[in-house]
Amino acid sequence: MKKRIIIDADMGSDDYIAVQMAILSKKFKTEGISLVFGNSSMDNVKKNLFKTLDMIGHNNKIKIYEGESSPIKDFGKIRRDNAFGYNGLGDVSYKEASGKIENKDAISWMIEKVNNNPNKISIIALGPLTNIAKAIKKDNNFSKNIKELIVMGGSERFGNITPYAEFNFYNDPEAVNIVYNSGIKNIITIGWNVAVNVPITSDYEEFLKTSNNKNANFLYDITRVTSELDKKYGGTIISDALTICYLLDKKSLVFKKANMTINSDDNDHLGESTFDYNEPYNCMNALSLDKKRVYKLVFNTLFPEEKKIIKKLLNK
Repeated sequence: MKKRIIIDADMGSDDYIAVQMAILSKKFKTEGISLVFGNSSMDNVKKNLFKTLDMIGHNNKIKIYEGESSPIKDFGKIRRDNAFGYNGLGDVSYKEASGKIENKDAISWMIEKVNNNPNKISIIALGPLTNIAKAIKKDNNFSKNIKELIVMGGSERFGNITPYAEFNFYNDPEAVNIVYNSGIKNIITIGWNVAVNVPITSDYEEFLKTSNNKNANFLYDITRVTSELDKKYGGTIISDALTICYLLDKKSLVFKKANMTINSDDNDHLGESTFDYNEPYNCMNALSLDKKRVYKLVFNTLFPEEKKIIKKLLNK
């Protein structure tokens, strides 16, 4: 039986990878995709999702819902670092794809879908947690009916938007506070400090660039900005993809029970996440990953017809 999922995304280049993996794996039933602010404007977020789905022949096949365009509490900080370019997909000009946004707002839809299917639906959070936090505040039953929440967010010891904070958590720390104190039974947290261990290295870049696969070529193009930004890690960090890797293969990451707290005070440490490994815990936090498993999951899922080439890359 396919695992039922909701994807909540802000549609940067890393969301592009995660969304396509979820669909192409054929292991999930994607109930719908909710959109949230983050990597770019909501207008770009919509266009980027339409393009993401179109590149794998899935435009107009999955229901899409528009969510929040601003945080619960606005500190007046710069919320976009343009790590994926101003348009979210590496500033690459592309032919826009067709798409449709459903009439129902993302929060109302998410509440209805989860509450009508208690403990059946996993939510994958790839951007700020604003939509999920607002759903929790709006309906008391929502948090207890979520099967599990898989979050790409937070970081131990260092950040990527400030020296202390990871981008998604920094965007709306108040939302993080609400979510992690809501009583959701299973919160899986995958932070930036773990994600930096799986960059798209030069060998994989060459594969994407020279492949006869148009989707691979496009992925190469939209990760050029990030590749330069993440040069110190060895290439573009594919952080959001780790949420799908976890669902496809639990052995791809190692977790430990933790109590996560977020700094939501307006100071230099705004958005900093802290993990205490003593009871009581409110999440399972990723400590490490299996690089080979992750690369295999990502590239074989996206490009199954290129398994021979990918096998060579994995064995280098």
